[in-house]
Amino acid sequence: MVYLRNIFLSILFIFAVSIETVSADPWDCMTESQANELMTFLKKNPFVVDYCDCCDAVARKYDNRKIFGHLIKIEKMEIVQCSWDESQFSVNILESTILLSGIIENNKFITAKADYTDLELYNQSWPITLNYTWTYKAGKSTRLFENIPYNADDVNCSGLKKFPGPSEVPAAKLKKAYKKFIRRK
Repeated sequence: MVYLRNIFLSILFIFAVSIETVSADPWDCMTESQANELMTFLKKNPFVVDYCDCCDAVARKYDNRKIFGHLIKIEKMEIVQCSWDESQFSVNILESTILLSGIIENNKFITAKADYTDLELYNQSWPITLNYTWTYKAGKSTRLFENIPYNADDVNCSGLKKFPGPSEVPAAKLKKAYKKFIRRK
């Protein structure tokens, strides 16, 4: 009887995790027009925070692990065919610089040292997501999809309310550019 109960609880756990994980699907596919508009936007706004807030909520709930966010300066990108929908397009980041890594507590970025495994993605080409990439606009953090014409419901996860401040960025060369980016209206 205990064996059957454990199997049932395991199946229930897997089902619950899979339902919550569905809400964490990245929005990396869009029309060609949207991809062009996103590239134009990112050229003017190259500093972003890559952070999956929904993934963080699930990880904390099920294994008490915190997902890192990364403040990134996008250096080079291209439009490619979406990897899972050939009728759509993605904006792939080809080159980027990680300015800071950290965890998000109470919707604020807190600098912390990232493990190498948290940074592996950024050593290769990677598609930017519209729902889990944040930019700073008009004095607040916004998800990328809010900055281009993209039809989607808002994401029901915790979010990122406060971007890292310029004083937190250690690299002098990038600090000046980041300070200018943050201070513009």
